[in-house]
Amino acid sequence: KINNQENYNVNIGDRLHYEIFFRNTGDEELKDQALIIKLEGDSLDYNTITALDGVYQKGDNSLIWDGNQLPELQNLRPGEEGRVEFWINTNRNKMMRSPADKNLFVKTNITLGQIKQEFLNRVNTKLIAVQSLYADSRYFSDFGPFPVIAGEKTVFTVEWKIKNYYNDTSNAKMVTILPSGLRFVQDNQIVPE
Repeated sequence: KINNQENYNVNIGDRLHYEIFFRNTGDEELKDQALIIKLEGDSLDYNTITALDGVYQKGDNSLIWDGNQLPELQNLRPGEEGRVEFWINTNRNKMMRSPADKNLFVKTNITLGQIKQEFLNRVNTKLIAVQSLYADSRYFSDFGPFPVIAGEKTVFTVEWKIKNYYNDTSNAKMVTILPSGLRFVQDNQIVPE
């Protein structure tokens, strides 16, 4: 689990709390096991790892628990289970420097004895909407008094831009609601549609 959820949606700036549960589902005792968790992803700030009882290996970004830190790993009987937890921050200052930096993810590889499992969490897209208002647009026919005078018609051009960080986005849609007293004019001209 990450932040108490099975399928957590990671955001830049999050502090991630991992809880890893393991259980012996076999018929024989498991003795002298090691639990290895390897983290991958440029969006993680590896300098912020905090692990209870685990040993962090900076070279390959792995955390290791064995029977010395976790007694359950010395002798895990059938049906018995254990749990480890650790924390890591995502990098608040992660910036795209090239197209290779997009579509961020956090990958967690877990190995316990002969059992291996991989989990992949995508980092949420950071969309920012920017709105600009023009009283003298070069693209459309704006007219009327500015500043606005009550009772007189004024036509503005509103420009919306979406800035997208990190992930490819498709089928995005921007919706607005005009306040009372305003309406679309010029055949509701929206470019692009």
